[in-house]
Amino acid sequence: MIFYKITDFQPTQVENDFKVVFIHPTFGAKFSSLEYFNHILPTYNKTGKLLSPSELCCALSHIRIYHKIIQENEPAIILESDIEPSAASLTKALTLCALTNIDFIHLGRIQIQIMVVISKVIKQKVLIST
Repeated sequence: MIFYKITDFQPTQVENDFKVVFIHPTFGAKFSSLEYFNHILPTYNKTGKLLSPSELCCALSHIRIYHKIIQENEPAIILESDIEPSAASLTKALTLCALTNIDFIHLGRIQIQIMVVISKVIKQKVLIST
């Protein structure tokens, strides 16, 4: 089981103890207008909706983790930057993963509550493009 976290903050002691792999977020301010347009155009053509630069960059950061999960071929727990997990919460997440046949669990904080989103990546059929 691999832990990933999207953040540019320093790891906590708990994160170090659980050997969390840190993925630096993609920042929209570093994109030129052309780069943003080239990324967003395929989505716009399919859906008719525009993503903001922040939404695009968030999606790109997650896609990088999904690629890593597929590449490593090992279940993973993804931690959003807005949570500071305790050892007990990470242990519970590990236990949940051990009891299921899932490829990843995504942990994040929405307002005050922690939300656990369990998703299955069907590796043979998922095509993730950046």
